[in-house]
Amino acid sequence: MQIEILFIAKDEANKVKISDVKQLFRDIFDFSHDRIQFDNENSILCVFNQTTKNKFVSVELTIDGQAAKHATILSELKNIVQSGSHRRNFHILISYDESSNYYCNKLFYWLSQYERKLRHFIYITIINALGNRWVEGTIEKDKDLEKSIKKSYAKNKEKMIEDALEEFDFSNYDTYLFTPYPDVEPTSVIEETIEYSRQNDIEKENIIRILNQGKAKSLWERYFKSTEIENLQDNIHNIRKIRNSVMHNKQITHEDFKVYKSLLRNSITLIDKAIIEIKTKKYYDSKISDVYISFKNVTESLRTIAEPLAEIQKVMQNALKSYERTMVEARKLALKHDIVNKPLISPALKSSLIHYQSIFETMLDPLRKIPSLSYSPMIEQLGEEEQRPEHNEPPEDKINKSEEKTSHDD
Repeated sequence: MQIEILFIAKDEANKVKISDVKQLFRDIFDFSHDRIQFDNENSILCVFNQTTKNKFVSVELTIDGQAAKHATILSELKNIVQSGSHRRNFHILISYDESSNYYCNKLFYWLSQYERKLRHFIYITIINALGNRWVEGTIEKDKDLEKSIKKSYAKNKEKMIEDALEEFDFSNYDTYLFTPYPDVEPTSVIEETIEYSRQNDIEKENIIRILNQGKAKSLWERYFKSTEIENLQDNIHNIRKIRNSVMHNKQITHEDFKVYKSLLRNSITLIDKAIIEIKTKKYYDSKISDVYISFKNVTESLRTIAEPLAEIQKVMQNALKSYERTMVEARKLALKHDIVNKPLISPALKSSLIHYQSIFETMLDPLRKIPSLSYSPMIEQLGEEEQRPEHNEPPEDKINKSEEKTSHDD
């Protein structure tokens, strides 16, 4: 893994020499023989180059390996070089950075997870409320957004119903969810109010109803208010910045990576919980009581086969015990009459008995984990109330980026 750093002089002479940079490295690192000794196990090779006109000195820092620890070491070295009093003499520029590339690849996985889950959350909420009119009732309310989206559906506008959110830039999510808009244009509201006021019988409730048509409300206020996702708008805004850094291959330090990954994972967790809540409370018909009934049916079935299996196992155990007693007596006779090396019973019989015993032990093992194959009072109570399922954390990021980054500017 490698990074390359350029050192540019700040003085009027506008010139820098390799000797100047090497002296800097001696001051800030354990540096000798063109190597930085980071710790007892890791040293970093430094290759110095200088332009013919001495406009800058480049230093390539290389460490053997492509793992997280190598990215961390290079990131720490980069941080030391970029901070400190020595900066008064140099402009310091990171011209190439494989440690940042490592962190970008890791963050790309979490960014992908976040955006896909955010779309999932929006789809199941909006379509549950508006059905096949969801595009008409939401996207078409924002003329700029509608115009940009419709370019992709010039030949098949109805396909928007199926995948319009996939045409969003990341910045569109903030606009789509949180920009307020009225149901009726304010001028129309004023005209209707004036027209109504000319009537003889004027009711306060009707005036309020007419005026409320011009009150601007966001999509979030209209359809998502009952769903709690803490700091969603702030998280979208902050994750957009992370996404820009990743998509445009900007410099990312080890400390940046830890902060970004934590924000992404926590944000994904909040959306996952909201999705589970929507599915269990709003449009999924299955309840905990249904699960209980299914479980009860399964355990009843297990009960019907448990006793026959236990009886068969008992027979097999008795057969094996009888066989063992027979073998002991036979061995005694064999020793007495000096026929030890002659087989007294078919080895196949012994093998078969042991094999069938193993089969029944395997079949009975799961049944032993159900205490007396009975139901506890706690299980009985599950049919009376719904409980929210537990949320599982997203998987650890053990993969590298496996798809091309998009080039959307957010």
